[in-house]
Amino acid sequence: MIKNTTNAKLAARKLIPLAKGALTGIAALILLTMLSAVCYNLAEAPEGTDIILAYISLGCAALVGGMFCAAANGKNGLIWGSFAGVEMFAVCCVGAVITGNISGGEAVSKLLLCIIAAAVGGVIGVNKAARR
Repeated sequence: MIKNTTNAKLAARKLIPLAKGALTGIAALILLTMLSAVCYNLAEAPEGTDIILAYISLGCAALVGGMFCAAANGKNGLIWGSFAGVEMFAVCCVGAVITGNISGGEAVSKLLLCIIAAAVGGVIGVNKAARR
């Protein structure tokens, strides 16, 4: 019985930072996407700007998710941030499947963007958590 509770605590200790990173990243993505849409419509931006704004929103959301995920763990910011980036990419893929807007050409660039931005966010998150 003791071994099962130890495994459950270990699993919870590993999953809670990932859940915090995913939830904050999704919230940031929703907020930034809505803000980008408003700015795009008000500024009457030229075509193609929406794609750039979407990449910026995704990168910033991955950075925030990586920051919160790594700060919740307190160490290994690069690794935990990268995990949060993979989570953000998975969220992006689920959204693409739901909307039916699947294009494989942009998948690699979105994956790299998510992992790199979230890894940077993870390093920032661990450094901020260490200062406290």
